[in-house]
Amino acid sequence: MAAALRVPRRPSRRTALLAGGAGALALAGAVVWAAGPFGGPPAGVEAAARGADPACAGVVERAPGELAGRELAGGSPPGVAVWGGGEVVLRCGFAPPPATVERCVDIDGVDWVLEEAQRTGATELISYGRDPAVRLTLAEGFDRTDTVLIDLSAAVAPVRQDRHCM
Repeated sequence: MAAALRVPRRPSRRTALLAGGAGALALAGAVVWAAGPFGGPPAGVEAAARGADPACAGVVERAPGELAGRELAGGSPPGVAVWGGGEVVLRCGFAPPPATVERCVDIDGVDWVLEEAQRTGATELISYGRDPAVRLTLAEGFDRTDTVLIDLSAAVAPVRQDRHCM
């Protein structure tokens, strides 16, 4: 007896639509997974000029996964860490600020200069006397500055310091 030749059936329109939908869902899931738990940093957050400096990599590695109740976003540029969808942004890799008479505080051995961002209402702080410098931006209305400075000073402390606040 001769074997019958089987011709594959063409998939139905319904099967093709289901397969296409499943593929689209898988792609969307891969994009969300790659971006991190909260979609990565907000648009416009860029690395500082020296963000790829090894000292900055160390700062980001030592940064906590949770800060003032906000989760660390994944997928940030080199030398950048973002919490809470942009409520707190750490950017390492700046030139150290010059001597200043602006308000400066020492938190666990790390000097921070406080600056009010006139354009956005955000609070900005920059580490003083360390090279490379670390800049923190706290969204307008963010009220946990003390907690953030305490938790992040431990990450910044190992960066070489050559000056202290006046």
